[in-house]
Amino acid sequence: MLKAIAMLTIGALISLGAVASAIGVLRFVRESSVADGRVASLNAGGSHPEIEFTANGQKLSYPQGGWVGGYKPGDAVRVRYRPEAPRVTATVDRFGALWFWPILLALLGLGGLWAGWSEWPESKGEATHVL
Repeated sequence: MLKAIAMLTIGALISLGAVASAIGVLRFVRESSVADGRVASLNAGGSHPEIEFTANGQKLSYPQGGWVGGYKPGDAVRVRYRPEAPRVTATVDRFGALWFWPILLALLGLGGLWAGWSEWPESKGEATHVL
């Protein structure tokens, strides 16, 4: 039963992290600026492009991660960023780049909840005794 409680607790905490992460993405999309950019090079294949864009009159570049793929040097992309910190907050305006962490955390959290539920004694048909 202790294992079930631990897994349920971990799953619930990770699920809360997924919700917080999703709220952060929604806030970022609502408050961010958008710029045209381009793929300057590939750092580790098409899923890790180096993106160049201009923000606040400065030409910037950053390595993009997340669920993005199929890029080639020279491809045009839209970049979202916070004007007060464009280099640190820049991300390609694509579903996989924006939602990678909330989706990953949600899947891990649901996995933890499922694991905890499947370990719960009643779910296995076992009787529990309350003292």
